[in-house]
Amino acid sequence: MKLKALLASRKSWTIPYVIFSAIFVVLPLLLIVIYAFTDDTGRFTFENFGKFFSHPEAINTFVYSIGIAIITTALCILLGYPAAWILSNSKLNKSQALVTLFVLPMWVNILVRTLATVALFDFLDLPLGEGALIFGMVYNFIPFMIYPIYNTLQKMDRNYIEAAQDLGANPR
Repeated sequence: MKLKALLASRKSWTIPYVIFSAIFVVLPLLLIVIYAFTDDTGRFTFENFGKFFSHPEAINTFVYSIGIAIITTALCILLGYPAAWILSNSKLNKSQALVTLFVLPMWVNILVRTLATVALFDFLDLPLGEGALIFGMVYNFIPFMIYPIYNTLQKMDRNYIEAAQDLGANPR
């Protein structure tokens, strides 16, 4: 009887997700932290950070990666926010179908999407460089920008927009 009551509650549905997250998200992150602060013998040390900061190519790679991440995020915001705004303000009943078309690429494995991007650049005879990297990153991550913004805009109270316009904001 108690098991049936436990399985009937909606909170129990989160148990598999919590277990999965603990094993495949939290545990690997903890292992990274442990390995970052220990040496080969398992003693606590900051030596690994000293090694990292003493290699200029490691620092350059880190800074380059952060730069690519910033550019990708900025482009995803610049492309994703207008798309989400158009979808949320669409008067058509087809907006759910359009949202599905934007979210559909997330159903395909990221490796397949990346290989398709490489094949596209090869087909168009474009060089695979920094531009291709940024294009691929934006293509892979823009659904993760559009859908949350769309959900937020869809649930936003329209009275806020009217109040902002009453206070002098332009429609844009």
